[in-house]
Amino acid sequence: MLGPYNAIVGGASRHTLGALERRASLDSLAALTLLLRLHHEEGKHELVWLYTCSIFRVLLLGTYFDQYGVAERMFQLYVQRVFSLAEFEGRRVDLSNYDYVFASYHLEGIAERVRDKHDSQRDRRMPTFYALQALTGLYEQRFKKYFQIPLVSVADS
Repeated sequence: MLGPYNAIVGGASRHTLGALERRASLDSLAALTLLLRLHHEEGKHELVWLYTCSIFRVLLLGTYFDQYGVAERMFQLYVQRVFSLAEFEGRRVDLSNYDYVFASYHLEGIAERVRDKHDSQRDRRMPTFYALQALTGLYEQRFKKYFQIPLVSVADS
């Protein structure tokens, strides 16, 4: 992420985003947010869009943030301050009617079910691995619609 002289290198590669998403921590959320803001200031709208999608996925893992009691408040803060920056190909994020609590707890339940079905107890991966698999549609396809970012046309807003 940081190159010589503390210059930010690399874009929003699947490798970089995937590593930050799998951690699903406040630190990874902060890193994604900073990178989004930097790319927004540079006018790189496609990268802003990719970081927005990644932040949304990390926030959906919010039940893991609930140990700090900040998940829902943090999501609302991101709706107001961060997601409003993302505009790409004539569309923008519209989370005004999104049921975040339902989606995040539903995702946790799916991840636990999938995790229990796979591998032996010793070989199981972290719950966030299975949650991210559900978010990308590899498991439980029928629930994918709950985990997609609602979009509206910029002309409609």
